[in-house]
Amino acid sequence: MDKSIIKYDVFLSFSSSDIEYARSIWSELTSNGLKVFWSDETLKRNAGKSFFSEIDHSLMQSNHFVLLCTKNSLTSNWVQEEYQAFFSQCYLPSNRERRLILFTEKGYKTSALPALLTNLQQVKSVDDLVKILLGNEFIEEIKDKISIMQKKLDESKKRNADLYKELEKHKQNNQVIEEKNEEISQLYEELENMSQQINDEQNNKEDAEEQLKIEINKKNQYILKIQSEKKHLSKENNKIINDINRLNDEKSNLEKNYSELLLLLDQQNDTIKKLKKVTKEPNETKIFEILRELDSNVHEKNSYKNKLQGLSKEYTSYRQEKENILKDTENKYLELHNEYNYYRQEKENILKDIENKYSELRNEYNYYKTEKEESFEELNNKYLKLHNANFIIILFSCFLFVSSIVIFLNSK
Repeated sequence: MDKSIIKYDVFLSFSSSDIEYARSIWSELTSNGLKVFWSDETLKRNAGKSFFSEIDHSLMQSNHFVLLCTKNSLTSNWVQEEYQAFFSQCYLPSNRERRLILFTEKGYKTSALPALLTNLQQVKSVDDLVKILLGNEFIEEIKDKISIMQKKLDESKKRNADLYKELEKHKQNNQVIEEKNEEISQLYEELENMSQQINDEQNNKEDAEEQLKIEINKKNQYILKIQSEKKHLSKENNKIINDINRLNDEKSNLEKNYSELLLLLDQQNDTIKKLKKVTKEPNETKIFEILRELDSNVHEKNSYKNKLQGLSKEYTSYRQEKENILKDTENKYLELHNEYNYYRQEKENILKDIENKYSELRNEYNYYKTEKEESFEELNNKYLKLHNANFIIILFSCFLFVSSIVIFLNSK
């Protein structure tokens, strides 16, 4: 087969009813570097030419033929003419240079294939199709490379004069390898410096964490102090409440004494009435007795009244004092509560800052660690490449040396 007439890698045959399905397969094949003829895209570029002649030329200029086996394509007369033409004119089953491949969709029954197609190669995925299509080209490429290498080996026998030049190049390559080794050692030193920097950052992070822990302990102690003050104020508050209850009891006692005083007033009124009766019936002894009783009642009334007024003033002043103390206690409690909430919020903020700083340091450490590993891997790859290059150079030098000896012996 004359490869110079080959224009397309694949001729894609399909029914017009399956154009969208064929478009997806055409797209994947072309993305893998294959030149694909299919009637929709290629004929658009060649508008104005005869349709039948273009199809016929494309069949002859296509290396392989791929048939999309669907219910629509196998009942299409045009598709039948295409694969029959390729089979009769281009298909070479003896050496497999030009293939006719069946692309069957999932679930398609091979029993529905015509007798002409039953023994042909079948694939069910685009990946398998690409591997098959590229396989022959790859083998041909390998063969070409082998022939080129053979020619180069033949030519190398004629280059005895260049042997010493190649040896000089080998020495220069050794110098290059030594320079690369020096670069590798420098990179190792840089890696060690980076590791030292990472360790220093880790130590600084630990020192910062210790200082933050000390600050947190101080804040916790102050919060405990505030809580103890809060307990003390609650005790004082309970004591004030007890004093108020006691004052309420004293108030009830005063009200009781006041009621007794009212009874004394009633008794005094009764005495006055008796006195009026006595004035109607003069009796000096009874008058004096009544007057003495009246004086004693008035004196007792005044003493109770004075006592009641004193207790009322004392109750009022004491109650006012306790109310002031209670207000001060509440204000102090609110102040301590606000201060406690402030320090608690500050503690939470400090903890958040610690977590953020720790995560930041951790991310930085992971970044440097990843960078170090990548640098080490890159250095290792460079070292392996240089080592392999040196080994190949040594083998090539030995080959040249042995070839020169063989040629020298043959010449004798």
